[in-house]
Amino acid sequence: ARAAGQDPNDSSRTATRTILAPALGCAATTLFGFMALTASPVPAIRRFGLLAAAGIAFTFLLSFTLLPVWLRLFARSPSLVRRAVDQGRWQHYATSLVRKLEAHANVIACATAIAALALVWAWSRLEVDTDPMRILPAHHPFRVATEEIGKRLGGTDTFDLVLEPPAPAGGMFGLVALAARLQKLDGIAGPAGVPRLAKDGTALIPLLLEPAGTTARERTFARAEDQAREVGWRSAQACGSSVSTARDSGAIARGEIYGILASLLALIPCIWIGLRSMRLTLLGLAANLLPCFLLHGGLALAGRPLSVGSAMIGSVILGIVVDDAIYFLHAYRSHIDHSTPAQAVAFSLRSSGRAITVTSMVLALGFLSGALGELSTTREFAYLASATILAAWAANLLLLPAFLLARLPVRARRGAA
Repeated sequence: ARAAGQDPNDSSRTATRTILAPALGCAATTLFGFMALTASPVPAIRRFGLLAAAGIAFTFLLSFTLLPVWLRLFARSPSLVRRAVDQGRWQHYATSLVRKLEAHANVIACATAIAALALVWAWSRLEVDTDPMRILPAHHPFRVATEEIGKRLGGTDTFDLVLEPPAPAGGMFGLVALAARLQKLDGIAGPAGVPRLAKDGTALIPLLLEPAGTTARERTFARAEDQAREVGWRSAQACGSSVSTARDSGAIARGEIYGILASLLALIPCIWIGLRSMRLTLLGLAANLLPCFLLHGGLALAGRPLSVGSAMIGSVILGIVVDDAIYFLHAYRSHIDHSTPAQAVAFSLRSSGRAITVTSMVLALGFLSGALGELSTTREFAYLASATILAAWAANLLLLPAFLLARLPVRARRGAA
């Protein structure tokens, strides 16, 4: 607006009217992405989701109340305007990129679909496995001491198998025989105490666990409960903090798919309201789902399990990275009515490409600052979130324009006509 000759006051009002709709959509999608964490069974994760969502809403309000005033006061210099509107080589790069994407749009779209199916298949084979002790740094005194004790005893974590009456025949002898049988299971290092039998028939068998991840321990708990039922106990339940940790961690990670679905259900109406086009809405989401597939499929192909840290990313990151698609598609939507798709894509790249690049770099660096933390979950979240944001940046500047430029074969179009 300043480059068009408007004064700072009129320019700030013009900018607000122009950017308010896509900014509102972006704030809503990011807010819903963090709100998806409130479905977590862990109170700390629920608080994180609520506080982050509140921060997004607060930042949005501040941006549209304080920033216009700030620009009117401190962005009045004509030289500042000239530097801001100088696109440099970006105009040439955007035009050249559109020509190349238009020539290979169908190939890119087909290759992306094949890659997405392969990554979804790999994602389905992803295992969940978290070791709470490995959250701490390797040199942490508590971890070092715990691992040393574990080497000497065979393990440090225990659990109790609670058996409810009526008890099978054999009394205490049958209970001791069951305890000996359980100690042969994979994942159990030995007894953690003497089996006990109460007067009402309730029994308890304490067992020592070998060092293992949560997925392996969940299988151990399930087998122990099954074996108790096989010998005649009506009900068997594994109890203890190690059981809660393993099963809660597994529930968090496995529940990620529900978080992503919840985010999608919330994002579709938000984006559609802003764009008023279901086709553009679905194309924008398709381009930004691929980085999520790449994240989880890549972990599976690399043989890495899904942890609590990486499980939090799926539902959150989709609401963050789709912002770039909203700005791009908003510019495309405003130009497509009086131009060809290639011209509208070129306009979107020229008007939004630099801003999308800058915001993606800022977001990636912001999340990457978490790599300075001591906890492994914090570092893992930082690395994976930054990598996913950069992948989404490439998807929004390369794949999304290719999707918009892709065309059905001539024969198929004639048949459809």
